Amino acid sequence: MSAQSRLRRRSDLDWTLGALIGRRAAEHGDRIALRAGDGTGLSYAELAERVAGVRTLLAERGLGVGGRVGLMLGNTPHYPVAWLGVVSAGMVAVPVNKRSGPVDARHQFDDGRVSLVLADDGTRDGAAAAAARSDRDITIERVAGEGWPHRPASPAASIPPAALANIQYTSGTTGLPKGCALSHRYWQHMGQAAVDLLELTGDSVLLTAQPFSYIDPLWNTAAALRAGAELVVLDGFHPSTFMRDVARFGVTVFYCLATMPVLLLRQPEAPHDRDHRLERVSCSAIPPQVHAELERRWGVPWSEVYGMTETGLNIAVLDEDHDALVGSGSLGTVLAHCEARVVDPDGSDVREGEVGELLLRGLGMMDGYVDDPAATAAFFADGWAHTGDLVVRDAE
Repeated sequence: MSAQSRLRRRSDLDWTLGALIGRRAAEHGDRIALRAGDGTGLSYAELAERVAGVRTLLAERGLGVGGRVGLMLGNTPHYPVAWLGVVSAGMVAVPVNKRSGPVDARHQFDDGRVSLVLADDGTRDGAAAAAARSDRDITIERVAGEGWPHRPASPAASIPPAALANIQYTSGTTGLPKGCALSHRYWQHMGQAAVDLLELTGDSVLLTAQPFSYIDPLWNTAAALRAGAELVVLDGFHPSTFMRDVARFGVTVFYCLATMPVLLLRQPEAPHDRDHRLERVSCSAIPPQVHAELERRWGVPWSEVYGMTETGLNIAVLDEDHDALVGSGSLGTVLAHCEARVVDPDGSDVREGEVGELLLRGLGMMDGYVDDPAATAAFFADGWAHTGDLVVRDAE
């Protein structure tokens, strides 16, 4: 079955993230789920235990189903443990960039109606400064130490797959960041779309280096869980050591974007450029002029993917089209769980070869912008997601 058809056929897309963690722990208890940059790892059984401990911690702090929890943490396995603990407790995670100043962080705390923030030693002062500016009563909870949260297990909440899991904030390029309402079902669709597209299995090793406050490491986590694969979590993107870590950890696939491949090409060539287990690289906005050089340097295909926080994973270069599209700048093919149109400013479909705005609809999209019905209605006008991106559609 091709990646184009699999997503529609999955009956387990209606699992919650809590149910998914429990299932994987039962199936793959001793298999490594998360690995840190220092080489230490958490098995699926240990991950489930830590996640269940986070649920206990949140209950001790008086939070119940529907509570809003800010996540202002650095890139360590504590982050996915915290995220999965929050959402599997039936609460709502509000990721905040660890580098946010007090004004930006306060906006997300207030707009997301956060009552507790999980912060580490590197972010606690910033979180406290933002909380002090808020009119809300916000508690800062320290995340630290090997084995955190050091609590007994609590069961996952009984919630529907349509329950809100995340309020994921956009970049705010057109004003203050807007919070995208992402359900458990959204993450299951996003994770499975990645599994199908990247052909992930239990033997796959993913790697993420982007901040967990962005959507990319979170969908990497969801994809790893759905595949029963291993996810390596680096503390950040370091061009001089990144590909060495890819080789060191036996990574089979990673996702990156935009300037990252350019910075990687600036590093001197090294033996680990070809001494690795990589099978493919998935990237958004591959610079066309260096695409072929990226493949020559590391000896694996680099393939374009397109998506948005609002719409999930939508368009990608498929394996059968890869060779013909290297260096073309093409986004690829609309995936089977989506539909696409390219329209002019009046909303009429443009002809092949003409520039227009990309519209999308299909499975696995956000429920809307939180507490902003006007922005939601504008984005989903006439039943289509208006991406704001200009594209050209050809005959293929």
